[in-house]
Amino acid sequence: MKLFKNKSLFFNISKIIIKILGILIIIVLLFIGFLFASEWIFPQMHGSYNLGHGIYMMEWDGGGRVIVYGTSISGNTCYGGTPLIPTYNNQYDSLGRQMEYVVDAKSNKRWIIVKTNNKMTHQKKIYIIDKDCNTQEKTSDNTLPIQILNYNDSLDFAKACNNKGIKINW
Repeated sequence: MKLFKNKSLFFNISKIIIKILGILIIIVLLFIGFLFASEWIFPQMHGSYNLGHGIYMMEWDGGGRVIVYGTSISGNTCYGGTPLIPTYNNQYDSLGRQMEYVVDAKSNKRWIIVKTNNKMTHQKKIYIIDKDCNTQEKTSDNTLPIQILNYNDSLDFAKACNNKGIKINW
């Protein structure tokens, strides 16, 4: 008994299978190309937001966001770095549960303003990062030469913004 009575039917089915495999290979290659290009074009898709001078806001694996000095960067996407806000001690409690996380951050050429919230105490903090202090070079003791100020009181924060001439719209 012959599997195919007609050779032309066999060749037609073979052509269809080859076309389907070719289309699937093209789709896979386009998807891989998109993922590679997305690191350059759409870093936000990977949870990375460039705030300038090597400082990034990242969507963190444990939930919430953190501000880091980027050390693991591919394309325009930051995948890891030195935590700036919140610090590790403020981010987790003694049992390893997340406490403080970044709610939002805005930046301009000179300043970065960061709002955080504490899940346990519900305390809100506002941080000011001065990017002019960031020379992107580590000091001899391997710390970053940046200035980070934090405020628990919105009135103190408003006074500091007024004194420093900070104008960032939320």
